[in-house]
This record gives sequence, structure tokens and C-alpha cells, in this order.
Amino acid sequence: METVGQAYPGSFEVDRADRITNRRPLVQWLLAIPHFLILYGLQIVARAVAVISWFAIVFTGKMPEGLATCSASTSATATVR
Repeated sequence: METVGQAYPGSFEVDRADRITNRRPLVQWLLAIPHFLILYGLQIVARAVAVISWFAIVFTGKMPEGLATCSASTSATATVR
């Protein structure tokens, strides 16, 4: 189907701030601190799970589902930005 000479009927407009307040970057960095602390804790958990799952794989031949889920969720949380 080809349309010639017809424009899309919708439009999109955004009111942008002309000036960012001086304190906004500071507030954003302060809000990032708890996020970084949680990510640091999740990295410790992920390393412990990796060691435990390595021993589980060596002795049983397969990775337990709970350890795989924990490893995948910590990995997904750390990479989403």
C-alpha cells in the first residue's frame, strides 16, 4: 500500500528546560551511591555463587537450578542501565 502526498496526522512537541540547576548533578550522584552499594553486594553474592556452583558442577555434573537463577539475575541486574 503506497500513500503519496499524505502526512502523518500526529505531532510530538517537548518543552525542554533552558537551564539545568546547579545542584541537579550533585543530587543525581548522591542518588547513585545506594545503587552502587547494592551492585557491589550483588557482585560479592555472584562470586560466591560461582564458586559454589563450580563445586556443584564438579561433583554432580550439572548446575542446580537455584544457583543458575541467582547467577542469571545478578548478571542481569548489573548490566541493565
